[in-house]
Amino acid sequence: MLVLADEVLALRAKAGETPDFDALVDRYAARIHAFCLRATGSGPDAEDLTQATFLAAFESLGNYNSERPFGPWLFG
Repeated sequence: MLVLADEVLALRAKAGETPDFDALVDRYAARIHAFCLRATGSGPDAEDLTQATFLAAFESLGNYNSERPFGPWLFG
């Protein structure tokens, strides 16, 4: 199975390939959730913030520069 780099998936998602964005969500959801859980101390709040993070990322894909790593962009 071919594993695409985050930056390639982000570019493809930016072009409208939503399954590629789903792959990014799969890769980063646990880390984003853990970060939010540490920040809030609340499981439900962490889940809400995780969902909000990915919604904001999806809406901001037009601003993503594929010459930069995706992970720091997502956490930024």
